[in-house]
Amino acid sequence: MGQGTIGTAQENRARRRFGWPQVTVTHALAMLGGGLVVHLLDSLPPAWLGSAAMLLALPLICHRRRTRLPGWFLLGFALTLLHAQAALDARLPAAWHGKDFDIVGRIRGLPDAMPESTRFEFEIESASLQGRVVDLRGLARLNWYERAPTLQPCTRWQLRARLRPPRGLVNPGGYDSERGAIQHGVVAVGYVRDARESRLIASAGALCIDGWRSAISHAIGGRIGPGTASSLLRALAVGDQQAISEADWQVLRATGIGHLIAISGLHVGMLAALGALIARRFWKCFPKLTLRVPGPILEAPM
Repeated sequence: MGQGTIGTAQENRARRRFGWPQVTVTHALAMLGGGLVVHLLDSLPPAWLGSAAMLLALPLICHRRRTRLPGWFLLGFALTLLHAQAALDARLPAAWHGKDFDIVGRIRGLPDAMPESTRFEFEIESASLQGRVVDLRGLARLNWYERAPTLQPCTRWQLRARLRPPRGLVNPGGYDSERGAIQHGVVAVGYVRDARESRLIASAGALCIDGWRSAISHAIGGRIGPGTASSLLRALAVGDQQAISEADWQVLRATGIGHLIAISGLHVGMLAALGALIARRFWKCFPKLTLRVPGPILEAPM
C-alpha cells in the first residue's frame, strides 16, 4: 500500500471524526444550560476562562461522537461569560465617578421635556476627560436642568456632562436599576454640567426614525389636543409616553393593561392590522360570505 493510499485513509478517518456542527434540540438545551450556569455564579470568573472555554468548545462541537454535548455546554458558558464581561467593561469605570466629560454624540429616542428638566438618551461617539481622549462609547442617560434647549431626536451635540456609573437601589422584589441599565446598554448616567460648553453640531437627517415618531406624536397632539385620549393614542401609535399623567398610569396599573402601553401596545396594533388585512383578503376570495356576514364584521374579530 503506497503512501498516497495511507494518507487518503487517514484523511477519511479525520473526516468521519469531525464535521460541520448540527444544532439539535438537545444541543440547544445544553447550550442554554451553560449560559444558566453563568447566571448562578456570585461573581464573574476572569475573561481568560471564557476564551479558553470557547477554544475548547469549538473542536468538541465539530466532533461526531458524544463529546458534542459537553462542547455545546461549554459554548453556551463561554458566550454568556464573554458577553457579560464585555457589558461590564463597557460601563464608566468607578474611578471616573463624578468627573466632567466632553462628549460628542447623537440624541436617541424621544427626549422627555419636563418643567424642571429635560431627560434624554445620548449615544456617545467620543469622549474626553480634561482634554485627554478616553475610551468611552455607548448609551448615556442624561438630564439637562438649567436653560435646557429644545432637543430634537437624532441631532448631534457636543456636551459638557458630569457622569457616573449606573447605580441604584437593589431591594428584594423591587426593580434592579443596575441590571436594567446593562440590559439596555447604558454605560453611564449623569447631567449636562455647563450649558455654555454645550452646542449643537448637526441637525437630524432625513432618515431619522425617531424624528418621524416625534413629528407624528406632535401632529396627534395638535389635532386632538391635550387629554387622556391624545396621550394614549400617542403612546400606542409611536411609543411616546411623555404625555401620560401619573393618574392615567395608576388607572392602567389598576386595570392590568399597563403592559399594553409600556411594552406591547404598538405590537398589538400591528398584529391587529395584519389580521384585519388577512381577513379582508379572505372574504374577497369568497365574496359570497358577505351575503351572510358583512365584511367589516368578519374583520373585527381579527
